[in-house]
Amino acid sequence: MGLDIEGRKFGVVGMARSGIAVTRFLRDRGARVLATDANPLSKLSAEVGLLGEEGVELKLNDRAYEGLESCDVVVTSPGVPSDSPPLCRAREAGVPVIGEIELAYHFCPSVLVAITGTKGKTTTATLLGEMLNADGIPAYVAGNIGQPLIGIVVEASEKHVIVAEVSSFQLETTWQFRPHVGVLLNIAEDHMNRYRDLDSYASAKERLFRNQQEDDFAIYNVDDSEALKRSASLRGKLIGFSTRRAVDQGVFVNGQEQLRSAMCHREGTICSRREILIPGPHNVGNALAASAAALTLGCSRDAIAEVLRTFSGVPNRLEKVAEINGVLFVNDSQATIPFAVEAGLRAFDRPVHLIAGGQSKILKTDSFDDFGRVVAQRCASLTCIGESAKIIAGASERGGMKEVHFAETLEQATRDAFSRSRPGDIVLLSPACASFDMFRNYEHRGEVFRSSVAQIAEKTAEN
Repeated sequence: MGLDIEGRKFGVVGMARSGIAVTRFLRDRGARVLATDANPLSKLSAEVGLLGEEGVELKLNDRAYEGLESCDVVVTSPGVPSDSPPLCRAREAGVPVIGEIELAYHFCPSVLVAITGTKGKTTTATLLGEMLNADGIPAYVAGNIGQPLIGIVVEASEKHVIVAEVSSFQLETTWQFRPHVGVLLNIAEDHMNRYRDLDSYASAKERLFRNQQEDDFAIYNVDDSEALKRSASLRGKLIGFSTRRAVDQGVFVNGQEQLRSAMCHREGTICSRREILIPGPHNVGNALAASAAALTLGCSRDAIAEVLRTFSGVPNRLEKVAEINGVLFVNDSQATIPFAVEAGLRAFDRPVHLIAGGQSKILKTDSFDDFGRVVAQRCASLTCIGESAKIIAGASERGGMKEVHFAETLEQATRDAFSRSRPGDIVLLSPACASFDMFRNYEHRGEVFRSSVAQIAEKTAEN
C-alpha cells in the first residue's frame, strides 16, 4: 500500500489526541506539516507547543485553517465535520482530504479488524483483543481507551492482529480503508446534531464495508433492523450474531441459554450465557460479536470462553465503582444517548437511582419519550443535571416517573441519590447525553463521579 510522505506538505486539522499522533507520524517520515486548530495554544496539550518547537508549522486560534489549500494532502480529525467550510475549500482547491484511520490503513502491516456501531465498540474491541491474546495470537487494540490507530501501526508487524474501534465520524473520511474483518454491532439514533437523519448516519457506518472483497469477513447483528437491512449489499463473507435466534453462519444464544457457533469448521458450544461476567443483555450481544470475530481469526472456543468468564468490563461502561452501606455505585458515563442508558438499565434487577443529563446529542425532544417510559419502569428515582435536565425530567414524568429531582452539580446529584438509597439499591450515572456542558469529556465526567463516591465513602467511614 503506502502513501508518499517524504517532502510533501500535509495539513493536519484538529490537535487533540489523534491529530497529535498523526502530526508526529508524518513529521518522523519527512513530511512538511502544517498543524491547525481553532483553539489557542493555552487550551491545547503541551505536546502541541513541543511540535511547534520541533519545526511543525502551527496555525491556531484566529489563524486556524489558513494555508490548507496549499497542502498536498489534508488529514482531518473526526471531531471536525467533513463538510466544514475549511475542508470544503481544501477539496475545491483539489486537495485530498482523508482521516486518521485512512492514513493509518496505508501503513498497516497487520491483519486489521474494524468494529463500529452506535454502542458497544470499546467493550467489543477490548473483549476481542483479550480473546486473541489469551490464545497466543498477538493483538493490539486501537481506539478510545488505547492509542489511535496511527500510533499502533508504528509498533505492529505482520504477526499481529490490530483491532480498531471506529466511529461514523472517522469513516466519513475513508476512501481505500479495507478491514479484513468488519463488525457492525448496532445502529440507533445518535449524533443527530451532525447528521440529517438516521439513514445518513447509518450510511456513514456502512462505509466500513465499502472496500471489502469476497475474501474478507462482514460480521453483523441479525437482531438489529438497520444492520440486517444493510447486510444484503455487503461483499464480504457474511457472519451473523444473534441473542434471539439461531443463525446458519455465525454465533448465537440457543434455547438452552448457551453461546453456540455455527461457523464452518468452528461449530460447537462456547459457554453458558450465565457465565458471561459483564452485566446486561446488550453485553451478551457484544460477547457474541467478539466471539464471531475471534473464531474467524482462528481463536479457540476454550480461550474465548475463559475470557468471557473473567472479563469485567472497561472504565465508564457499567463500571462498578464501590459499594457503600449496601448501595452499589455504577459509572456508565459513556452512555451518551438514550439507547445506551436503556440497555444499561436492563442489566439490573435491583432498584436504580439514576443520574442523567448533559448536552443532548438528540435534536428532537420527543426522542426522549421512549427513554422516559423505560426510566419510569425501571428506576426508583431520577436526578437530572446539565443542559438537558428539564427535557429528561419532562419525558420521564410523561412516562410515569414519580420521583424526579434536580441537582446543580454531579457531586450534589451523587450525594442526593445516595441519600435516597437503601441497602441493595444502585446509584447509576448513565447520562443519555454528551458531557461538554459541564466536563471536558465523558472520561472526566466519570472521574468526577468516582471522586464523589470516594468522598461519600470517606464521610460514611467517619460516621
